[in-house]
Amino acid sequence: MLKWHLACSRCPRVAQRLGRQARELVTKRVRLSDKRIKALRPSERRYDVWDSEAPGLIVQVQTTGHLSYKLCRRMPGMRNPTRRLIGEVGTMELEEARAIAREWCAMIRRGADPASKTRAALAEQRKALTFEQVAEDYITRHVSKFRHKVSTEREIRLLIARWGRVPIHQFGRDRIIKFMDETGPKTPYMAHRQFGHLRALFNWLSR
Repeated sequence: MLKWHLACSRCPRVAQRLGRQARELVTKRVRLSDKRIKALRPSERRYDVWDSEAPGLIVQVQTTGHLSYKLCRRMPGMRNPTRRLIGEVGTMELEEARAIAREWCAMIRRGADPASKTRAALAEQRKALTFEQVAEDYITRHVSKFRHKVSTEREIRLLIARWGRVPIHQFGRDRIIKFMDETGPKTPYMAHRQFGHLRALFNWLSR
């Protein structure tokens, strides 16, 4: 039982290290609402707020203030509870997150891990995406938070000009190696920078 509380951030010893608001929320279930979610504030440690309406649904509050809907349940074949990302707060409605949480709980009762469904859905979605679409989303949702966002965006747009229409699922290692072989000897600094941007973009995409 202790493992359950530790895994899902409801252990009293963990709660003691959080702020007063977080301590009150992680130790009980509350009826989530848009107003209550909007009022959530970051603490020194990440914490979860449990919904009383949909079993297993939590809003996870990161130390940065980032909020996301997740399902915390013991998945088939696993000894301890784990979290599965449902979506980001602000990109989906609370009721939509509740509906997905209930659907995933039903899948778990049937012995299926929701991750298998989400991975398959993401794979199908990505087949239809181009490098430009992914890069633009990366700039808007991630690069915009950077300290040097202007120069980073400018360098990524050079990559978009080169590969914008290439389907993202066709973007393999060979393409990047060829790019480095062509640009590295001419502009080693810029080639190194753009390789770093590509690596960061695909790491972000795979989360």
